[in-house]
Amino acid sequence: MAKTSGGVRSNGKERTKSMKELTAQRYRIQTQAYRQYGSSEKQRVIRDRVKSIYERYFTNFSRAYNGMIPSDAKAKRSTYMGLSRR
Repeated sequence: MAKTSGGVRSNGKERTKSMKELTAQRYRIQTQAYRQYGSSEKQRVIRDRVKSIYERYFTNFSRAYNGMIPSDAKAKRSTYMGLSRR
């Protein structure tokens, strides 16, 4: 398996991200939301919403893939977060 900047590539088709990378991505999404929406009350609401969405969709994925998430699931996650990949 070759290590690439986008995750671990096993057979040239599948791409996975480690939980560490996903956590960093979640932090970036939260930070972006904070900057966009400003006030501390809104920040708290956004943070809680992002956290609950993240946990809801990715706890099961994490268990199923032993801590590695397929890239197509990652793409769906960004849509759930309200960030499309345009």
